[in-house]
Amino acid sequence: MAHAVSPRTVKGFLSIAASVSLLIAPTIYAAVDVTWGLKGQDVSGSNSIYASTATGGTYTYTGNDGDTNASNNVSVKISGWAQHYDDRIYNHNSQLIHYGSGLGLYHQYNDGDHEIDNAGYQEFIVFHFDEPVSLSTYSFGWVDTDADSTVLAYDPNGDGLHTGSETNSDLGLTSSDSVSDLLTNGWDAIGHYEGNSSAPQSIDISSDTADIFSSYWIIGAYLSDITPLLSGGSYKKDAFKLASLGVMREPTDTPDGETPAPSSAYLLLIGLAVFARRKYLHVR
Repeated sequence: MAHAVSPRTVKGFLSIAASVSLLIAPTIYAAVDVTWGLKGQDVSGSNSIYASTATGGTYTYTGNDGDTNASNNVSVKISGWAQHYDDRIYNHNSQLIHYGSGLGLYHQYNDGDHEIDNAGYQEFIVFHFDEPVSLSTYSFGWVDTDADSTVLAYDPNGDGLHTGSETNSDLGLTSSDSVSDLLTNGWDAIGHYEGNSSAPQSIDISSDTADIFSSYWIIGAYLSDITPLLSGGSYKKDAFKLASLGVMREPTDTPDGETPAPSSAYLLLIGLAVFARRKYLHVR
């Protein structure tokens, strides 16, 4: 004769299984917004328009994600570049500077405005993050005439995987390369984004970049050598100073990025609970 299983026994098994599941279930780490202020006062604490020296590419700039432990935050290295009249790319780190209205290039092409622009040279900034991120927003604190912009992400293998320690040669950033060569040197054109003459002005590209994570991103004044061209954009001079930057960290299931398999003890408890419940229903 079958022995009945009491409701208390069934509830006991289910209670234990539920408790264990809470203890061993994988912890989900959500993506976290990280922002950088790129104005002079954000960097140096000063409100002076010439708030810092030209230090682009030579320092680590830590972002803010609300974590009081700075070591948990994302850092970025900034470098400045321009394609000259010979259609070759040259480094302009020494001319990067954080002004009161944002990051610009000091006296680049003698235009007197110290912005990132495409009047003559095609100028752009490379952001090298210490971990793969998804660029979601950026803003302009100063605009001259117009503010169309171009964004690219480095993804040489088409799978989002790279070391994060690539050389300028790996990135196609040498005097033997041109802006149009970026697309054959591992960069993906995320898009051209139409701006206007107002400032401040924010650009949200998160709908285009939500699933794209890279350690290297480019923001440039509209780069007309990157195809396809901007649809509906103007042919005015595009010139701006970058006031801020926002990214999303890549979400991981666990601190090491792996989802743990259910433990054998957990599966055994679930099995016993199901068996006990079936036994109880059978003998009622």
